[in-house]
Amino acid sequence: CTKLLNYAATHPDAMVRFKASDMILHIHIDASYLSEAKARSRVGGYFFLGDGSNNPPLNGAIHMVSQIMPNVMASAAEAEVGGLFINGQAACPIRTTLTELRHIQPPTTIVTDNEMLFKGMNEWRFGWKRRGWRKADGKPVANLDLWKQLDDIASTLPLLKWQWVRGHAGNEFNEMADGLASAAARQ
Repeated sequence: CTKLLNYAATHPDAMVRFKASDMILHIHIDASYLSEAKARSRVGGYFFLGDGSNNPPLNGAIHMVSQIMPNVMASAAEAEVGGLFINGQAACPIRTTLTELRHIQPPTTIVTDNEMLFKGMNEWRFGWKRRGWRKADGKPVANLDLWKQLDDIASTLPLLKWQWVRGHAGNEFNEMADGLASAAARQ
Protein backbone atom coordinates (compact mmCIF):
# COMPACT_ATOMS: atom_id res chain seq x y z
CA CYS A 1 0.00 0.00 0.00
CA THR A 2 2.88 2.37 0.79
CA LYS A 3 4.31 1.92 -2.73
CA LEU A 4 0.96 2.85 -4.26
CA LEU A 5 0.64 5.91 -2.04
CA ASN A 6 4.20 7.02 -2.82
CA TYR A 7 3.54 6.62 -6.53
CA ALA A 8 0.25 8.52 -6.27
CA ALA A 9 1.95 11.32 -4.34
CA THR A 10 4.58 11.77 -7.06
CA HIS A 11 2.11 11.37 -9.95
CA PRO A 12 -0.96 13.40 -8.95
CA ASP A 13 -2.62 12.90 -12.36
CA ALA A 14 -2.25 9.11 -12.25
CA MET A 15 -5.34 6.94 -12.54
CA VAL A 16 -5.77 3.22 -11.95
CA ARG A 17 -7.48 1.66 -14.94
CA PHE A 18 -8.55 -1.94 -15.32
CA LYS A 19 -9.88 -3.17 -18.65
CA ALA A 20 -11.08 -6.58 -19.78
CA SER A 21 -8.20 -8.43 -21.39
CA ASP A 22 -7.00 -11.77 -22.70
CA MET A 23 -5.05 -12.18 -19.42
CA ILE A 24 -1.63 -12.06 -21.10
CA LEU A 25 1.16 -10.94 -18.74
CA HIS A 26 3.19 -7.87 -19.79
CA ILE A 27 6.15 -6.42 -17.89
CA HIS A 28 7.90 -3.05 -18.22
CA ILE A 29 11.13 -2.52 -16.30
CA ASP A 30 13.58 0.26 -15.54
CA ALA A 31 16.59 0.79 -13.29
CA SER A 32 18.55 3.79 -12.12
CA TYR A 33 22.27 3.63 -11.41
CA LEU A 34 23.99 5.11 -8.33
CA SER A 35 20.83 6.88 -7.32
CA GLU A 36 21.06 5.89 -3.65
CA ALA A 37 23.49 6.34 -0.79
CA LYS A 38 26.37 3.88 -0.53
CA ALA A 39 26.51 3.50 -4.34
CA ARG A 40 23.20 1.67 -4.56
CA SER A 41 20.83 1.52 -7.52
CA ARG A 42 17.05 1.26 -7.83
CA VAL A 43 14.78 -0.95 -9.91
CA GLY A 44 11.14 -0.69 -10.95
CA GLY A 45 8.77 -3.08 -12.69
CA TYR A 46 5.15 -2.68 -13.81
CA PHE A 47 3.27 -5.98 -14.34
CA PHE A 48 -0.19 -5.92 -15.95
CA LEU A 49 -2.56 -8.09 -17.94
CA GLY A 50 -3.50 -7.21 -21.50
CA ASP A 51 -4.12 -8.63 -24.93
CA GLY A 52 -1.47 -10.34 -27.03
CA SER A 53 -0.42 -7.25 -29.00
CA ASN A 54 2.98 -5.54 -28.75
CA ASN A 55 1.31 -2.33 -27.65
CA PRO A 56 -1.62 -3.31 -25.40
CA PRO A 57 -3.88 -0.67 -23.87
CA LEU A 58 -2.91 0.66 -20.46
CA ASN A 59 -4.27 -1.50 -17.67
CA GLY A 60 -3.99 -1.47 -13.88
CA ALA A 61 -1.03 -3.24 -12.29
CA ILE A 62 -1.33 -6.74 -10.87
CA HIS A 63 2.19 -6.49 -9.39
CA MET A 64 4.82 -3.77 -9.01
CA VAL A 65 8.50 -3.91 -8.14
CA SER A 66 9.95 -0.82 -6.50
CA GLN A 67 13.12 -1.47 -4.58
CA ILE A 68 16.70 -0.54 -3.88
CA MET A 69 19.01 -3.25 -5.20
CA PRO A 70 20.77 -5.11 -2.40
CA ASN A 71 24.15 -5.19 -4.19
CA VAL A 72 26.39 -2.38 -5.38
CA MET A 73 26.30 -2.26 -9.19
CA ALA A 74 29.51 -1.42 -11.07
CA SER A 75 27.80 0.30 -14.01
CA ALA A 76 24.45 1.47 -15.36
CA ALA A 77 24.45 -1.62 -17.58
CA GLU A 78 24.90 -3.86 -14.55
CA ALA A 79 22.02 -2.08 -12.80
CA GLU A 80 19.77 -2.77 -15.82
CA VAL A 81 20.82 -6.43 -15.95
CA GLY A 82 20.22 -6.73 -12.20
CA GLY A 83 16.81 -5.11 -12.68
CA LEU A 84 15.95 -7.63 -15.37
CA PHE A 85 16.95 -10.46 -13.06
CA ILE A 86 14.84 -9.13 -10.15
CA ASN A 87 11.78 -8.58 -12.35
CA GLY A 88 12.26 -11.90 -14.14
CA GLN A 89 12.24 -13.70 -10.80
CA ALA A 90 9.00 -11.94 -9.88
CA ALA A 91 7.43 -12.95 -13.22
CA CYS A 92 7.81 -16.72 -12.75
CA PRO A 93 5.21 -17.27 -9.97
CA ILE A 94 2.77 -14.90 -11.69
CA ARG A 95 3.06 -16.86 -14.95
CA THR A 96 2.59 -20.12 -13.04
CA THR A 97 -0.51 -18.80 -11.28
CA LEU A 98 -2.06 -17.58 -14.54
CA THR A 99 -1.36 -20.94 -16.18
CA GLU A 100 -2.86 -22.83 -13.23
CA LEU A 101 -5.97 -20.65 -13.61
CA ARG A 102 -6.13 -21.88 -17.25
CA HIS A 103 -4.89 -18.62 -18.76
CA ILE A 104 -2.14 -20.24 -20.84
CA GLN A 105 0.66 -17.72 -21.41
CA PRO A 106 2.71 -17.16 -24.54
CA PRO A 107 6.29 -16.07 -23.85
CA THR A 108 6.09 -13.02 -21.59
CA THR A 109 7.53 -9.85 -23.05
CA ILE A 110 9.77 -7.82 -20.76
CA VAL A 111 10.05 -4.29 -22.13
CA THR A 112 13.14 -2.23 -21.31
CA ASP A 113 14.42 1.18 -22.33
CA ASN A 114 18.01 -0.09 -22.18
CA GLU A 115 19.25 -1.00 -25.64
CA MET A 116 22.31 -2.83 -24.30
CA LEU A 117 20.10 -5.14 -22.24
CA PHE A 118 17.76 -5.72 -25.18
CA LYS A 119 20.60 -6.52 -27.62
CA GLY A 120 22.44 -8.58 -25.00
CA MET A 121 19.46 -10.88 -24.53
CA ASN A 122 18.31 -11.01 -28.17
CA GLU A 123 21.58 -10.97 -30.11
CA TRP A 124 24.93 -10.76 -28.34
CA ARG A 125 24.68 -13.59 -25.80
CA PHE A 126 24.60 -16.21 -28.55
CA GLY A 127 27.94 -14.99 -30.00
CA TRP A 128 29.41 -14.55 -26.53
CA LYS A 129 28.64 -18.18 -25.73
CA ARG A 130 30.15 -19.43 -29.02
CA ARG A 131 33.34 -17.48 -28.22
CA GLY A 132 33.61 -18.78 -24.65
CA TRP A 133 31.85 -15.72 -23.16
CA ARG A 134 34.10 -13.25 -24.93
CA LYS A 135 33.06 -10.24 -27.00
CA ALA A 136 33.88 -9.93 -30.69
CA ASP A 137 37.07 -8.01 -29.77
CA GLY A 138 38.23 -10.93 -27.61
CA LYS A 139 37.69 -9.16 -24.30
CA PRO A 140 35.70 -10.92 -21.58
CA VAL A 141 32.01 -10.03 -21.21
CA ALA A 142 31.39 -7.60 -18.34
CA ASN A 143 29.01 -8.76 -15.59
CA LEU A 144 29.56 -12.33 -16.72
CA ASP A 145 27.91 -13.94 -13.69
CA LEU A 146 24.65 -12.05 -14.31
CA TRP A 147 24.67 -12.72 -18.07
CA LYS A 148 25.25 -16.43 -17.48
CA GLN A 149 22.35 -16.60 -15.02
CA LEU A 150 20.07 -14.77 -17.46
CA ASP A 151 21.21 -17.02 -20.29
CA ASP A 152 20.52 -20.10 -18.16
CA ILE A 153 16.99 -18.89 -17.43
CA ALA A 154 16.35 -17.90 -21.06
CA SER A 155 17.76 -21.17 -22.44
CA THR A 156 16.06 -23.61 -20.09
CA LEU A 157 12.75 -21.78 -19.72
CA PRO A 158 12.01 -19.94 -22.98
CA LEU A 159 9.10 -18.18 -21.32
CA LEU A 160 10.47 -14.67 -21.60
CA LYS A 161 11.24 -12.41 -24.55
CA TRP A 162 12.59 -8.88 -24.67
CA GLN A 163 11.46 -5.72 -26.38
CA TRP A 164 13.06 -2.26 -26.47
CA VAL A 165 11.32 1.12 -26.25
CA ARG A 166 12.92 4.55 -26.28
CA GLY A 167 13.17 5.79 -22.70
CA HIS A 168 11.51 9.01 -21.56
CA ALA A 169 9.71 9.35 -24.88
CA GLY A 170 6.12 9.30 -23.65
CA ASN A 171 5.56 5.53 -23.40
CA GLU A 172 3.13 5.29 -20.46
CA PHE A 173 4.38 1.90 -19.28
CA ASN A 174 8.04 2.95 -19.41
CA GLU A 175 7.20 6.10 -17.46
CA MET A 176 5.46 3.97 -14.81
CA ALA A 177 8.45 1.64 -14.47
CA ASP A 178 10.72 4.69 -14.22
CA GLY A 179 8.43 6.16 -11.56
CA LEU A 180 8.54 2.92 -9.57
CA ALA A 181 12.34 2.92 -9.67
CA SER A 182 12.28 6.52 -8.42
CA ALA A 183 9.71 5.68 -5.73
CA ALA A 184 12.07 3.09 -4.25
CA ALA A 185 14.06 5.97 -2.76
CA ARG A 186 11.08 7.07 -0.68
CA GLN A 187 10.45 3.70 0.99
